[in-house]
Amino acid sequence: MAETAGSPRPRSTAVWYWRMVWAMLRLKQLKLDEPRHVAKSVKGWSAESLDTLIEESRREHDSQERSLDRILSRSQLLFTTDLALLAFYGTVASAVWADSSLAWAVCLQHVLLVAAGLVLVFALLGSASLIASRKPFEGVSAVVMSKWEVFDLERLANDYTGSLATGDMTNNAHLSVFGSVVRMTLLAPLLGGLGWVVAQVF
Repeated sequence: MAETAGSPRPRSTAVWYWRMVWAMLRLKQLKLDEPRHVAKSVKGWSAESLDTLIEESRREHDSQERSLDRILSRSQLLFTTDLALLAFYGTVASAVWADSSLAWAVCLQHVLLVAAGLVLVFALLGSASLIASRKPFEGVSAVVMSKWEVFDLERLANDYTGSLATGDMTNNAHLSVFGSVVRMTLLAPLLGGLGWVVAQVF
């Protein structure tokens, strides 16, 4: 595989999360940074070697798309789960808030239920933004290739490595946000459960 260089430093999970949510709220596609991967060692390769590189790039491109599809299908499951949990905690909270007692245990239970609800709202935003951000991977267009004056294997190989760099960034961004949503989905029941323990013990 050709060596690559100049890829941008990965963004933090929080940055990707808010960029995806903001893109969803604006009804826009997530705009990724432009990677600067350059296949430096491709120049001078034999036609057979370039064919091998292009074929391997095609297989990796297909693998990237399958990985993204798995992330998005699991995001849909998380979205449904978070929505059900939010509805459940909303029902519980309405019953708890009917108790106007100012006892510290009741107040703490209120706080924990509100915290669980907020966590679930952020989880819902994250999973929804993952689902909404789906778009076809950038590939090598046959239409663009047909406009070339001369067919150039080196240029085609460089285009494939560039599309793979974008695919890697896309998958890393989605996987990072997906991991955050999973953690939030697990945190919310812990907060709600702690509230239930407080109500039972105190």
